[in-house]
Amino acid sequence: MEWSVFLGVLTINILLSSDNALAIGMASRRLPLRHRRTAVLWGGLCAVIIQIIITYLTSLLLAIPYLKVAGGAVLAWIALKMTSDGDGATAEDGNDGGGGLLAAVRLILLANIAMSLDNVLAVAAIAGDNPLVMFAGILAGCPIIMGGSALVAEVLERFPVLVWLGSVFLGWTAGSIIASDAAVQGLLQLVGSAGTGFPAFLALAVSFAAWRTASSKGHAEKAADSRKSQ
Repeated sequence: MEWSVFLGVLTINILLSSDNALAIGMASRRLPLRHRRTAVLWGGLCAVIIQIIITYLTSLLLAIPYLKVAGGAVLAWIALKMTSDGDGATAEDGNDGGGGLLAAVRLILLANIAMSLDNVLAVAAIAGDNPLVMFAGILAGCPIIMGGSALVAEVLERFPVLVWLGSVFLGWTAGSIIASDAAVQGLLQLVGSAGTGFPAFLALAVSFAAWRTASSKGHAEKAADSRKSQ
């Protein structure tokens, strides 16, 4: 094994997988502890499997126009949903949390697919013609992604306000994925500096939309509670 290539793949995979860990942690933060561990486990495994598959199919996938635009749009929607609809990933009263677990895993799966479109390019560039070394480096990073996801979930549960920072980060990542699509780079260049600020614009747009959605739901819940008390 070429250890320099392996270490390079492992390092870049860990660095680029910080957004994957954030997405897994945000999606599982409100689950009961035992379900959270299951979501982190399956989320981490899904992240690795998806990255391996997409890396193997990189040349074919890059030929599909607007693929990164679609992936970035999906990630932006996921960031919005995880921020404004956190209760959708938690156990309901009288339920064992199975539905919340499946919802969290679905969000994790979609987020990993969207973010892997961008991550695999750097990994493939470092690995070159060493697919076995590349896959070994990706697999070796799996425990670190899982550990990071569990830590993120615990921190977000203790400090819920940080969820909003997570939505900004994921919105920025979504904007960067969209802006890196060859099909839209020409369009962004036409608008000049405004195009280079697209990731920041999308990050703020996602956070604002999440805040509006959460506020509307909060008002609706208060109105429903007041009607019940009457």
